[in-house]
Amino acid sequence: MSSESALLTHLARLERLADVHMRMRSCASVGQLFAVAATAACEHCGYERAVLLDIDESHLRAAHSEPMADSDSDRLRRLTLQQPPPIHPDSIEASLIRGESPAPTQRSTVADVLGLAEYAIEVVPLDRRPVALLVADRELPVGAIDRAVLKTLATHTSLALEQVVMRLRLAEVASELRHLTAFTQALMSETLGAPLTMPDKHGRTDVTFPFLERIEPSGSTWETLLTARELKVAQRLRLGHSNRQIAADLVLSVETVKSHVAGVLRKLGAANRSHAVAIMLGTTEAGVPETSTSLRRTTDFTRPRVAR
Repeated sequence: MSSESALLTHLARLERLADVHMRMRSCASVGQLFAVAATAACEHCGYERAVLLDIDESHLRAAHSEPMADSDSDRLRRLTLQQPPPIHPDSIEASLIRGESPAPTQRSTVADVLGLAEYAIEVVPLDRRPVALLVADRELPVGAIDRAVLKTLATHTSLALEQVVMRLRLAEVASELRHLTAFTQALMSETLGAPLTMPDKHGRTDVTFPFLERIEPSGSTWETLLTARELKVAQRLRLGHSNRQIAADLVLSVETVKSHVAGVLRKLGAANRSHAVAIMLGTTEAGVPETSTSLRRTTDFTRPRVAR
């Protein structure tokens, strides 16, 4: 092949790698991204086998890469899982990880362990830190242009890896925020829906400050007081289900269920879950029962009731 033909082939490969980069950016996981990159090394870079190896302290292993359709490449992946190549300080891999250019006389531990013929190895960094090595080989000699194409693929893989990892981190943060929001809503509902008692001069907790007026039933059935979601929760309360069971049944978080339970208790005027079940079964009347330490709520914020 003439130098001009080789250059045209190189440019065509670079153009195809731009499309590969778009596919890698849309990957749902790091494992899927590594599998796409290894496949691209075979389909668009002129290699016969390829694999992405995680840099795991003293060894290299394809722990994150998903199974690949290419049987030869997948054989490399499985071999590194069974026999992870070590990172010797004087190996090509160690030099690449340190950011150094390997010397011509250096040996590759990966090539020795995997039995590679003509190979090329490139670093895949994340936030400027090497996290993986892109290893590819074939039977024909590997020239400078072939190595340059693989280096370009490694760069595309690094850029796509940053985007995939960022998307996964954002999804994790969003999930945590949703749970935190649900927990906060449940906590606020329970706080506002419960009486605040303070000791008087005799040390008794019989002063009640009402912060939220209970919604009392006015001749209608208890079902009409609840929202559709609260009604589903209430029906499961009648069956004696726990918050965790209700959450699993309705596909909700436990914190969200706690919020709905607090709403049910408040709207039914129930002091607790057992009281709410009794109201729903019709064995007791709605409203807060008088006890020695709690009184009915009032909407007068300035004059709390005191039991004597």
